[in-house]
Amino acid sequence: MRRFWLLFVAGTLFAGVGCSSSSDTKKKANKDSSTENRESSLAAYLDKPIDANSCKELLQNYIASLPEAKALKLKKAVAGLKESLTSIPALSLKPDAEFLISEEFVLADAIYLEENLLLREVEKNLQLSKLAPELRAKKAFEWVCRQVYIKNRPLQASMAAPAHITLQSGCGMPWDRSYTFLALLRHLDLEGFLLAPPELNKTMFLSGNAPNPASKSGPAPSSAPKVAPIWGVGVLIGKDMLIFDSQTGTQVMLAGGQPAKIQDLKKDGELVSRIIEPKRPFTLTSDQVRQSVPFIAAPLSSLAARMKFLDEDLKHELSLHRDVVAAMTKLKDAGFEPQIWNVPGDPANFCHLIQLLAINPPILDQIRSQVIPMEAFPRVFFTLESEQARGGPLKIFSNGFLKMHFNMDGNPEADPPIVQGLFRGSLNDTINKLLKLKDTAEAERQIIQKDPNLEKEVFKWCEAANQAYAALSRAERSNDASAKALAQGNIEQIFKASGRAMSLVSRVVFTMTSKDALYYVAMAVHEKAERLSLRALAEPGKISAALIKDAWKDSVDWWSRYLNYSVGGNELGNAAREAHANKLKEQATQLAESK
Repeated sequence: MRRFWLLFVAGTLFAGVGCSSSSDTKKKANKDSSTENRESSLAAYLDKPIDANSCKELLQNYIASLPEAKALKLKKAVAGLKESLTSIPALSLKPDAEFLISEEFVLADAIYLEENLLLREVEKNLQLSKLAPELRAKKAFEWVCRQVYIKNRPLQASMAAPAHITLQSGCGMPWDRSYTFLALLRHLDLEGFLLAPPELNKTMFLSGNAPNPASKSGPAPSSAPKVAPIWGVGVLIGKDMLIFDSQTGTQVMLAGGQPAKIQDLKKDGELVSRIIEPKRPFTLTSDQVRQSVPFIAAPLSSLAARMKFLDEDLKHELSLHRDVVAAMTKLKDAGFEPQIWNVPGDPANFCHLIQLLAINPPILDQIRSQVIPMEAFPRVFFTLESEQARGGPLKIFSNGFLKMHFNMDGNPEADPPIVQGLFRGSLNDTINKLLKLKDTAEAERQIIQKDPNLEKEVFKWCEAANQAYAALSRAERSNDASAKALAQGNIEQIFKASGRAMSLVSRVVFTMTSKDALYYVAMAVHEKAERLSLRALAEPGKISAALIKDAWKDSVDWWSRYLNYSVGGNELGNAAREAHANKLKEQATQLAESK
């Protein structure tokens, strides 16, 4: 419950709110507030159940009622970063520099906080802290790539999503994996960097004849758009940079089985050939791989002075701050040139993407929509010639999937979306909830499935709707008020009689929900086996090999149930996810049969 309320605090308190910490505001707040409020910090509220009405007031009081000592500390953090920025050209341009040294929390900070609240739960549940840094990085990357299978989305929404959105979606682009892994590494006390050729420091995320993601007027024609070749992530362990390939979801290894390091790219032709072999959403040449270097790539909120202050005030519980100066120093000490990927005017690189989503929410809606299996939307509704007519069935269809993954209502008293159970709380509880959801959806589907005439009746309903909208269109063109009123009345009556159409939508939603629930049950069972195996690594001798094998056999069984589930037709198709499930089943099979 604690973390759920924290999640809501981050998602709503900042929303649309500028939380000023100017000296005049502080003086007034300090004068009017009690001693207890003046001496309190946000940390004092973390364990309290906060209702929706008090959330906005809580954060405003936190900022406005800072004790003088803390207000001075915030100003000191701002002054320190302001001085450092003079030697960091990639962050010193006016818009970015102003954002970084501002004492005012904004909506982008809220999105960033929400991301870290979920990642903190992930870090606690994974329990990787006892592992050596190399193994910690490997297991964290494998976890991210298990949760996020590769699924393409429209170019207008192709920039990386915040980690909490990617994880709840369960799918994304290769750079979504990279961003999420980089964000998780911060919670694991590991330094992560994007790997790309040197020209990245002059390359926008989207270039060529590509749509501008910051534009609200829709995509421009795109004959040959290009995406920046950010092909992997490097993790700095001491002075060694380990390599992780976001497309394949694997740590890059040498032919002899040892972990590859970035220096190996310059001298191992076979290694480079293996990296460029997979198909990627961008062109990647052998020269680009050989020349690849690490880049610092982090949301501006994570680098801001106010976030450093908040992180310290929360005793680093949420790992909110990325010390860019320290990261640059570590790169230099390891023999790398410190570079930050932040091309001026690029709204979609990792520094700016959260700010972009804050000012252009429809992009976030497009990213969320990747969980909607549009291939399963009943084709009969595409016979509707009016988008308005099609919108009703489509909205009901879409909401059925969105609510399984996201809190679409912003209601703090509602249960968290069921998919979040994979990242917080008990996996056993999540499995039980998913199985209950599956059984309920299956029962409802079977009731509707018994109706043999449903599709024919819905087709007739669509024909009637087309006729009514055509009549409305004619009346509007002829400016005939009485005909227009009659047509509008007919449309209203048609939609009052749309129960059969909604039954068809519901049948597909129930079918797909059953399959979705099975997928996440299989994933949860797989994670139980992974965690048991990790415990065996961290606590040798305490977990029997037989127990671990049985856990992997359970994983194989549930992946088989998911992959074999079929109710009929192509309405269940999700080729990318099923390929991912097959891969995980193969891994589980190997581990279940290993000696």
